Amino acid sequence: DEAMLKALHKKLEDEGAAPLVIAPTLASIGSVQPDATVTGMPSIMCDALVLCGGDAGAKLLAQSGDARHFVLEAFKHLKAIAALGAGRDVLHAAHLPDHADGVATGDDGDLDKVLKAFVTAAGQHRVWSRAALAESVPA
Repeated sequence: DEAMLKALHKKLEDEGAAPLVIAPTLASIGSVQPDATVTGMPSIMCDALVLCGGDAGAKLLAQSGDARHFVLEAFKHLKAIAALGAGRDVLHAAHLPDHADGVATGDDGDLDKVLKAFVTAAGQHRVWSRAALAESVPA
């Protein structure tokens, strides 16, 4: 969802973050050019992860073993995760809970609320309270 990506990118920059767009390929998403691919930049290189809305994109990510592994790895390494709208389908496809500590979820229209919780979790660098749960994640 190009509009969601642009809005999210701006809001994260306003919070002092340096957001990257990581996608299955380097093909542009409307006018948004991805910075890296899920196979070219492992999630351990990122401080936190946001799964954007957009039905088509989320469906593609949910079906991708590489994308599911990316999300599993981020969860296991205690990264803050946000999932907006159809982005929650990616969490579900990876068999991850959408209400675990450090995981903020909501509808596409809940961007500000979800980002507030996400930024708070990301500011802690790791979600240590999720460590026991993360032990069961196969990544």
